[in-house]
Amino acid sequence: MSRPALAARPRPGWARRSRASRVGAGGCLDARRRGTPQAACEEVVRHIARPRGDATRGVQVGFLALDTKGAVGAFCLLPGFTYAVTDARGSTTVLKARALFAS
Repeated sequence: MSRPALAARPRPGWARRSRASRVGAGGCLDARRRGTPQAACEEVVRHIARPRGDATRGVQVGFLALDTKGAVGAFCLLPGFTYAVTDARGSTTVLKARALFAS
């Protein structure tokens, strides 16, 4: 007895995840293509916060973006979002992302 192909059946919630990714990671990628990684992260975080206003102050959202030349950008809603960058020499630095809201 053969099993049906899994790809033939849409997964529950797929449309919701797809839509969310266009606003989040997909939106960040689109914005990065138009500018710098830093500007892309800032654009997406501001886009998420704009319609929700103060309701976003209790939730952390952060994005990281890279370009093909190794430039890194990071931005978040609240202070405290950290990330690590390792350069070509193998040296790792932990950095704090800039935040939309102050603590």
